Amino acid sequence: MKFDIAGETSKEADAVTEQIRPLLAGHGPIVQSLVLADLTAAWIAGHLLHHGGAVDGRETARLRDDILAHFLDLIRQLTPIHHARIMEANKDGLHDRPPAG
Repeated sequence: MKFDIAGETSKEADAVTEQIRPLLAGHGPIVQSLVLADLTAAWIAGHLLHHGGAVDGRETARLRDDILAHFLDLIRQLTPIHHARIMEANKDGLHDRPPAG
């Protein structure tokens, strides 16, 4: 699934991202991953399907799987854009790191 990553909603998301970015800055990748995973899990958990006045566990699980799949598609769509930004910023060697290991 392709998302419109250039529309008005995207501009709003970019603004929110810029507000969040300083909160993650300075924390290592493990902490950043845990924060993003926790926020994503809370967001996905908030999606429920009801049937007959009760939460339908099976349909809710399917819905959440679909939402997660679309979310991963969006991440895959955005990654090359961020990669290009990082490489542009790295042209002066600002992000050079020694190889791991």
